[in-house]
Parts: sequence; C-alpha cells; structure tokens
Amino acid sequence: MRFITLALLTCAAAIPEYAQTINVSGNWQFSAKSTNHALQYSATGPVTQSGNNIAGYLTISGNPCRASATFSGTLSGNTVTMTEDVSAQSVVFTGTVSADGSSVTGSYSAPTGGCTRGDTGTWSGTRLSAAMAGAGSMAHVASGNGWETTFTLVNMGTSSADAQLNFFDDNGGALELPLVVMEGGTNMNASEIRVNGVPAGGVRVIQTQNGAGVGSAQLTADGNFGGFAIFRYNQTGQEAVVPLETRSDSAYVLAFDNTPGIATGLALANVTSQAVNVSVVLKDETGSLVRSDTITLAANGHTSFMLAQNYGATVGIRGTVELQTPSGGQISVVGLRSNGNALTTLPVLAK
Repeated sequence: MRFITLALLTCAAAIPEYAQTINVSGNWQFSAKSTNHALQYSATGPVTQSGNNIAGYLTISGNPCRASATFSGTLSGNTVTMTEDVSAQSVVFTGTVSADGSSVTGSYSAPTGGCTRGDTGTWSGTRLSAAMAGAGSMAHVASGNGWETTFTLVNMGTSSADAQLNFFDDNGGALELPLVVMEGGTNMNASEIRVNGVPAGGVRVIQTQNGAGVGSAQLTADGNFGGFAIFRYNQTGQEAVVPLETRSDSAYVLAFDNTPGIATGLALANVTSQAVNVSVVLKDETGSLVRSDTITLAANGHTSFMLAQNYGATVGIRGTVELQTPSGGQISVVGLRSNGNALTTLPVLAK
C-alpha cells in the first residue's frame, strides 16, 4: 500500500484596499519615455517580493547611462515606489499596479547632474510570467498495480492563475507517470504537469493512469490554490481522500491501530531540496515509549510502509507515531487504515 503530499507558500504584500493581496513577483518587461530628452528605452528582468518589499535586476536597452541596473522599493496598496541605481544616481519610479498584479503605469524623476541630467518621464510594465511558489504537497502518489491517484486543484483566488504538479520517486528523482487532464482529455507521460489559466473558482482534475509508479507530489502556483487527492484501488472500487497538505509544523502525530484485523500504513515525503533525517517516536496507548528511530530521506525523497512491517513492536497494539520535522526542513505525512476489506485515510495531527 502506498500514498501522497502537497504544501503552501505564498509571497505577497498585505493590501487594505483589496480583498486579495497583490503579488507582483515574476518576469517583467518595462518601457520608459523621457519628457525632457528624445529618449525611449525598455528593460526586462525578474521582480521578487517579500511582504511589501520588492526588488529586481534589469537588462536595459536604449538608455545611454546604463545597460543594466538593480532596483528596490515597496508596494503599499496598489501604489509602488522604487529606486533604481543608474550610474551611481538614484532614479525614483512611482506607479499604480493593477489589481491582479500583472501591469503597472507611472512616472519617474532623476537627480540633476551626471548622466541622468534631471530627467523626468513616464513608464509602464507588463508581467510576462508570474513567479510560481510552493502551494502544497501530497506525501504519497500511487499508480499501477490496481492503484490510481486523482488530483483536484481549485483556484481559490479572484483572478485566473496557473498551477503545476511535480512528481518525485523515493530517491527524489523525477517520477514519470501516465497522466490525463480530465478537462480536455489531454494525455501525456510526464514527471510534471502544468495547467494554465485556471479561472477564479475553477477546477482542474488530473488523474494517473495504468503505469506503475510510487512517490510524492508537490504543487506550485502563481495564485491561491487548494485541493485534494483521491486514492482508488480499482479491484475493489475503494477510495480514500486526502486534502492538500499546506502546513509546516515542527512535528506530526499519527494515531495507529494494529490490533487484530486492522493495519495502519504511513507515507512520508521530504518537501525540500536537501536530504533530511526525520526522528520517529512510537508510543503505546498508555504513552509509554515503544521504540524510537530515524528515517533518512533524500532531497524530495519519499518512503511508505505498513507500521507492523517496519516496527514489529507495534503489532497487536494501538498507539501513536510522532515524526519530528528536522531543523530548517519541511515534511509531509499521510496515514492509511485498512481492515482487510476497506481502507480509509487517517488525519495527521500537527504538534
């Protein structure tokens, strides 16, 4: 038996005027026109955002003062203020950002003297592509040998957005799976799948097919997405649902039951690009220590097992298993309970 994970991280500024935070992260194209001189120039580059602070690096064409420049500034409501370093002079840009964070218009002014010569003018920008951020994880994906996994992704934001699922095998490598996007019936073999332009309130359903593969999944998005996964065992038609994992807590606790006729399974995924050691503490129903252990996971690695198989001391008892998140790390956990005829997923409690 094998299972999934997904986790959420967004980077945006708190904006009182809008119901949804504006996020301007992504790759941008800018243009500017001088009102003092016969100049018009353009620039492209990435913009990053942390809270209401923004920064970026531009490659510039058509500007006699500089071919590249760095900038930093703030976003307050829908008003942006940035300072660009041009030949040791600070040019100030102010503007208004659209509600969806995809465009900006405004004016600029430069100090007198030097290359900028007190220039003033207008500027505008268009986001070419939004930055994808971690949006969740699923500690287990199972495909083949009678199993399939169906992912349902829901755009919870107020504007259209893109989302991408990446699949990883036990060793953290790319896990190629036969997939189908139910909206449109697109079929492919891939270790990642992207759905573009999901409308606000819209849904995309992605399903694994017959090819064998076990691992985990991670979701990135340029908007606010929620979702869940459904594990299905086709031979019996039995299904179990797991919500998208968006927590990042110091430890997770799973209550298990391995008394006669019942078995508990566990899937664990590393949601970081560094190898981690996860401490495991097993206790019985009285809270007495049964066993402690350490599970080593590769970067983006995964493991899944039945508790009784890996920890014989849990056979015939009830208790808890605590998995401690390593310092600076992030893990995802899912539990499964079977009575031989039916299965269900188990909630994992954050500690």
